[in-house]
Amino acid sequence: MNIRLNWQLPTPGPRQRPIASTVLQARADSSLPWGTAVVVPAPGQTALFQDVAPGSWEYQAIVMDVDGKTSAPRFTSINLAFDPPSPVANLTAVEE
Repeated sequence: MNIRLNWQLPTPGPRQRPIASTVLQARADSSLPWGTAVVVPAPGQTALFQDVAPGSWEYQAIVMDVDGKTSAPRFTSINLAFDPPSPVANLTAVEE
């Protein structure tokens, strides 16, 4: 399964530096530490994660300015359901 993250970049105020990128972090369980999944250079506002395993995934996005200063993270989550088990194969009935 694929997951696409979309976001809107803020407009820097008069006391803020230009935006350099968005750092996207991911984890498969809230007990695990965040890992950097991808850095999207500005003005990009989308990222595609392909062949994501089933489970509960958490993502956060952090905006970074040209001096390397970062924003507070924004959080989202998604639950990718597992498929049901496959049926038995070659079921036969035999008279005894």
